Parts: sequence; structure tokens; C-alpha cells
Amino acid sequence: MDSELIGGLYPKKRDGQPDFVIGKLSINVAQFRDWMAEYLKANQGSEWINIDMLVSKAGKGYAKLDTWSKSRILGHLKISHFKRLLWSEWM
Repeated sequence: MDSELIGGLYPKKRDGQPDFVIGKLSINVAQFRDWMAEYLKANQGSEWINIDMLVSKAGKGYAKLDTWSKSRILGHLKISHFKRLLWSEWM
């Protein structure tokens, strides 16, 4: 998948909206369908997709897949801790 950008989703924030309005989301159905098919192939059994709605430096809205997971972070921390223990044994 291309840089984890979500094809077909285009967030839009408009100035002057009331506080309860987060923004708008435009969906290009053909692009999103293609992205979703690819995602489902790679992530069988997934029940949720978390999406970050961001603004580029040029001011355009875009959607990016949020890949954060507690188990992924904990796994990384355990590996880092293990490496630190090994390193201290050699010192």
C-alpha cells in the first residue's frame, strides 16, 4: 500500500463552522473501493480501521491510516529492553 495514505477520502475543514462541526469528508467511491479491497487483502479479519485526518503543508486535507497499536508498541519496548540487557552484559 502506498505510504499508508487512504485513497478516496478527502477531509475538509471550513472556517466559520459551529464548534460541534468537526469537518466534512468527501469520498471518491472508486478510489476508496480500490484502497479498501487492498487493505482487506492485507488485513484479513480486521474489524476496525483507524484514520487520521490531516492537513498537508500546502493546506490540503488528506487521510492516513493510523497504524498505532498497543501490542506493537509493547513488543518494540520488550525487544528494546532485551537489547539493553544484552548490551549491559557485554560492558
